[in-house]
Amino acid sequence: MADMNDVKNRLKNMLAVNEEKAAVAAEKSDHVVCVFRLDSFDDVEAVGEALKKNFLVLLDITACDEECARRIRDFMKGVAYPMQVWIQEMSENILVYLPDGYQIQEFQN
Repeated sequence: MADMNDVKNRLKNMLAVNEEKAAVAAEKSDHVVCVFRLDSFDDVEAVGEALKKNFLVLLDITACDEECARRIRDFMKGVAYPMQVWIQEMSENILVYLPDGYQIQEFQN
């Protein structure tokens, strides 16, 4: 019969292996979701950079005035088009930018 120290050591080893596996999986995964809530045009470049890294982007521009929201939409269309990123409007000012490999499935009650 194993003593208590042996059991503790085996549990520690199991946990360490699981943590390593999780870290490796996280490094390999490129399916990242970035959420941006913009209230001005100033930070829109960061949204474009996230798309360049192949991240799914959820963009909330409800805090922007109408002109600012239009400028952001236009800029993001210019970023998304050459990368063949699909744009899904969830509402007028909430948009999802889907790089290749992502999809949205709608469910209704």
